[in-house]
Amino acid sequence: MIRVALVASLVPVVISCVRSPNVGPRASAAVDTLVAGHPALASLELRLGVDTTDVFAVVNGVQRKINTSVQSVSRTEDGYLAVQVSITPVGPQTDSTWFKAGSFFTQRHVEVGPDGTKRLETAGRRMSGVLTDSGGSRKVDITLEHPGFDNSIAGIIAMSLPLAAGYSAVIPSYDLDGKYSYMTVRMLGADTSANSPGPGLWILKTDYASSGREWSVTHWLTKDRKDMRWELTIGGRSMLGVARPGI
Repeated sequence: MIRVALVASLVPVVISCVRSPNVGPRASAAVDTLVAGHPALASLELRLGVDTTDVFAVVNGVQRKINTSVQSVSRTEDGYLAVQVSITPVGPQTDSTWFKAGSFFTQRHVEVGPDGTKRLETAGRRMSGVLTDSGGSRKVDITLEHPGFDNSIAGIIAMSLPLAAGYSAVIPSYDLDGKYSYMTVRMLGADTSANSPGPGLWILKTDYASSGREWSVTHWLTKDRKDMRWELTIGGRSMLGVARPGI
């Protein structure tokens, strides 16, 4: 899974093309806009455990590793804790988000990395805390536009939606400045193509719009929602994420 907030820092690459997989039969689309507290989320179960993904730039068919991401999702007393550690050339970045089960309201978000620290608490639509970098510290106290999701967990939620060909939904998510991105999720169906990255995988397409920029990510998921491969395209540029087997 790739976070919305990491896209801008990971796209100085160009790829010749992204594969166009064959998919199985489609069902009628069921479009919905999911926000924190939406009734459709009440019974949603997330994939727990640790997944490690190697991220590559691909230029003229040549892959160059640029990042390794380790994501863990675990249960807390009243919800979940999602932690993503990105190993980059300038050092590790750790992103931790606590959120409630059932409603998926974010409770706390902490980032620690080479650029500084970010510690924010969320209660309902109010987000407050302190952001610290080389220029000093600043307080944040924001009333969110509507009950979206912290953008560090939007992708996790997308991976957990029904494996039903033709299923579609819109997921709004906010960054630590309260700015919104909008993800359109489409479950395309089972990949039946000869060049599928693995047997029995489902294809999830996510299209993003944020601050005048648009990009798309295609994911190949196992039935238990392990993200085996993703391909990101933005402005003619792309990246590739490949999960390590057995992790």
